Amino acid sequence: KDDDRRENQLLRSTCSSDHSMSRFGGGNLETLLEDPKKAGINVREKLLQFHERFYSANAMRLAVIGKEPVDKLEELVTSFFSDVPNRQNVPLRDWISSVPYDASWKRSFYISPISERRRLAMFFPIPPIQPFYKTKPAQLISHLIGHEGPGSLLAVLKELGYASELSAGPTLSLANSCLFVVSVILTEEGVPSWNRVMQIVFHFIHLLRKSEFEERYPLWLELKKIHDFNFLYKSRDREDAQSENMAHAMHYYPPKEVLCATELFFEEFDEQQNFRVNHILDNYLKASNMRMHLTCPENELPKDFLEGQEMAPPPPPPSADSASDETFWVEKYFGTRYKVREHNSTWISQAQDWFCHLSGDCECATSDAVKKMSLPPVNPYLPSDTMHILTEEVKEGQDANIVPSKVIDNSFITGWHLLDVSFKVPRASIFLSLNSPISDQNVENAVLLRLLLETLEFTINEKRYMAEEAGISVEITNYSFLSPCYGLRMLFFGYSSKLSKLMFDVLNALKSLNPSPEVFDMAKERAMTDYRNRRFQLSYLHAVLSNTQFLESPFFHHDQRLEKLSEMKLNNLMEFKQKYLENLKIDSLIHGNIDQQESLQILQDVEKLLECKDPPLQLPPLTMTKLPSAPSRILHEQLCPCDEHLDSAISLYFQIGKTSHKLSSHADLLCQMLVKEAYTQLRTKEQLGYIVSSEVHSRWGVLGIRIVIQSLKPPHELEQRIESFLQSFHSYLQEMEEETFREHVDSLRTKKLEPDITLEQRSSRLFHEICMREECWDRRRQEAAHLKDVTKKEIVELFRDHLAPGGKNRRMLSSQVVGQDAISKQAHPGIASKEHVTRMVGDQNEVVGFDKILTELERYEPLRS
Repeated sequence: KDDDRRENQLLRSTCSSDHSMSRFGGGNLETLLEDPKKAGINVREKLLQFHERFYSANAMRLAVIGKEPVDKLEELVTSFFSDVPNRQNVPLRDWISSVPYDASWKRSFYISPISERRRLAMFFPIPPIQPFYKTKPAQLISHLIGHEGPGSLLAVLKELGYASELSAGPTLSLANSCLFVVSVILTEEGVPSWNRVMQIVFHFIHLLRKSEFEERYPLWLELKKIHDFNFLYKSRDREDAQSENMAHAMHYYPPKEVLCATELFFEEFDEQQNFRVNHILDNYLKASNMRMHLTCPENELPKDFLEGQEMAPPPPPPSADSASDETFWVEKYFGTRYKVREHNSTWISQAQDWFCHLSGDCECATSDAVKKMSLPPVNPYLPSDTMHILTEEVKEGQDANIVPSKVIDNSFITGWHLLDVSFKVPRASIFLSLNSPISDQNVENAVLLRLLLETLEFTINEKRYMAEEAGISVEITNYSFLSPCYGLRMLFFGYSSKLSKLMFDVLNALKSLNPSPEVFDMAKERAMTDYRNRRFQLSYLHAVLSNTQFLESPFFHHDQRLEKLSEMKLNNLMEFKQKYLENLKIDSLIHGNIDQQESLQILQDVEKLLECKDPPLQLPPLTMTKLPSAPSRILHEQLCPCDEHLDSAISLYFQIGKTSHKLSSHADLLCQMLVKEAYTQLRTKEQLGYIVSSEVHSRWGVLGIRIVIQSLKPPHELEQRIESFLQSFHSYLQEMEEETFREHVDSLRTKKLEPDITLEQRSSRLFHEICMREECWDRRRQEAAHLKDVTKKEIVELFRDHLAPGGKNRRMLSSQVVGQDAISKQAHPGIASKEHVTRMVGDQNEVVGFDKILTELERYEPLRS
C-alpha cells in the first residue's frame, strides 16, 4: 500500500512487453506459485536452471575490505571463492538490444493514490549515462533544473503557490537507456493548474537551452569544486556498504576509478561537453519524448487533464466487483487505479517541442514570477580556499579527547565545545535546542510549533539548498525519539568555514519570520496533509503509536493535532512565535573543526541576536506511565485506521523500570539473544509476517523491551504465538551453554567499545547526553564494564521476572491493531467500537475507557530539566 512502490510498478507494467522491465518487480504467491502451476512450470527447476546458467565467476565481481595484510586477504579469498565455476560463455546483459520505453509508454497517466498525494512527474527516456561518467552531462542538467535557490524553477512555482517541492535527475539507469525525471510536489492550488506547471517546466528547460557556454562553465566549476571537496574529505562508510558499492562499481568502471567514478568530474568542461548537454536538452527533454503522471485524490482530478484521446480500459472479468468504477484501468500486481490518454495534440503542436512560446504569446512567459527565472547565482556557502584542519592538543587519560567543556552557562544559554579533528576533516557540528516551556503546553501550542517549523522551512529553503550544495546541511525538528525536545532543534553539519554563516542566516530568518498568507497556507497544508496521511501508515506503526500514547506525557495524537490545526490562523502563529522567542532556554554544542575562542564568540552572538527577555527557570516535566503492579496486562485493541490495510499488528511492551548503566547493559544483552531467536521462530519457521522485530525501549529514564509483529494473522493469535515463543525462550536461556553465553557477551562488549566512525555520529551522541542532562560522556564504556562480569543467572532472572509468562514483575502493554483480513474472516473477537482498553491485574479484568485509565495510572518521576 505504498504509493511510491505502486507508481514504480506501473512504470514497469506499462513498458514494452518484450523487455524484462515489464515484469513484476517483486514476487508473490500468484507469480511464484499459481501462475507457474497453471502453465506447467516447475519453479524450483527454473531456479536451478538459472543458477546453472548464470552462477559463473566471469559474471561476478568481488570486493573484500579487512584489517588483515593484503596477502592474508588474498589467501582468504582464494580459499573461499576458488570453487566458484567459470562458465565463460555466460551471456551478460543479453536483454540490452531492446529498449523498455516504446511509443505507447509515452502517454499521460492519472494515478489514484492510497494516501493524500499531489504530484506531477515528467519522465524523459535519455541515452545511458554510464558511458559519460567522466563528464556527467546529465548531472549538470539535474543540478540546474533541480536547483532551489533564487531564480530557480522551484522558487517560481512556490511564488505562484503551485508547488512545495521539486526534484530532477536520472533514474533507472540501464545499459542502453535511462530515465530523466522531473518531479513536482503540487499544492492543492497547483493540481488544477497542472498544465501551467508543465508549461513553466518546459519554459525553464528552454532557458537552459538558450544559455551559453560562458554561463554554464562557472556553474560546472562550482559543481566540480564541491565534488572534489566531498571526495577528499569523505566520511568513513560502513565496511559492508562500501564493499557492496565497490563490487557493483567494478562491473562498470576501470579498477583505478572504482572508488571515485561516481564522485568526480574527470575531464574539463569544454565545448564538446557543452555539446553533450545540448544534445540531451534538444533531443530528449521535449514534450514529444515525455511520459507524464498526475497523482492526486480522485475528487480533485482536473477535467481538462483527460481531454482528448482517453483510452478505455478493458472490460472487467466476470468475477470483478460489480460496484467498481469501470472507467479506471487497474494495474495487475498492486491494484493501482489509473487512467491513460494520448498526449493532447493541441498542446503538443503549440509547444513546438518546448511547450510554450518564449516570444510572449503564452501565459507563463508573461508572468512576473516566471520572468525572475535565471541560472543559479554564485553560491555564498562554498568552502573557502583557505579552509584547513586545525591542530588539536592531545590530552592524557582515557576518553579525555572526546569530553566537551562548558564555555558559557547563564539563564539563557548553556554552551559546550569540543575541538575534535580526529576524523581528519575540516568539518564541524553546531547543535542548538531552542527550549521553551510553552512548546507542548497544550495541543494548540504543539500544532503552532509545527506551523512555526513549516513556515521557517519554506522561508529558508533557498539558503538551505545552496548550503547543502556546498556541503553544509541543516536539519530542523520539533521532536526527538532519543532525548527531550522542548521546542525547535537545529542541527548544522558541514565544512567549518561557512557553518556559522548558515546558522545565523537561519536564526535571523526565525527572528524576523513574518510569512505571507500564501506561505502560511502552504505550510499549513503540508502539516495537515502529513497528519491526514498518518492513518495510511503500516499497521505495526499504529501499534507502536498506541504504546507511545499510553506511556508518554505530554502526548497529542495526530487526530487531535489535525482538528486543532484546521482552526489556526496566521495571527495565531505570530503571537505564538513572539511568546516562544521570549521564553527560550538554549542548549548548544559546537564540535569539530572550530576552536574554543571562535565557539564562545558564536554563542555570545546567538545570545545577542535572540535577546531572550524572560528565560524559563524550569522546563515542563517529561514523564512515563508506570504500568500497574505486576503481574499485570493492559490490552488496547483498535481497528486499523486505514481500511485498505489487510495486515493486523501487535506491539508487546514489557516495562522493566528505571534505568541504570547496569540494567541497560543487561537488557541490551537479553535483547541481542532475543532478536535472533524471535526472528528465527516467529518469522522464518512460523512465517507470521515479514515484519518481526524486538528491541530495547528506553525513554525518559524508563527501560522496557518491545516485540512487534505485522501479519495477516489476527492480533490475539499473534499474542498467543509470542507467549508460546517466550515460554520456549525461557528454556533456551536456562539451557544455554556457558561458552555460547560468553560469545554473546563478548560480541555486545565489542559493539559498545567500537569508536565513533564519523564526526556526525559523535556529535549526536554528545548532544544526546547534554539534552538528557546526564552528561555521561563515557556511557558506552561504563555499560561495557558492567557486561564484563555479568552472569547467565542474572540474565535468566531478568527475563524470568519481567518477560516470561507468569513472571512476578511482569507488566505488559499489548497494543493490537486489527486489519481488514482479520475483520473479513471474523478471525478476531468483535470490537464494540473502534477501540477499547482492558486492564488485567492479577485475576481481575476490567474494561475501561482510554482517557480514564491514563488518569488513573501512576507516573515515574520526571527527568531533570
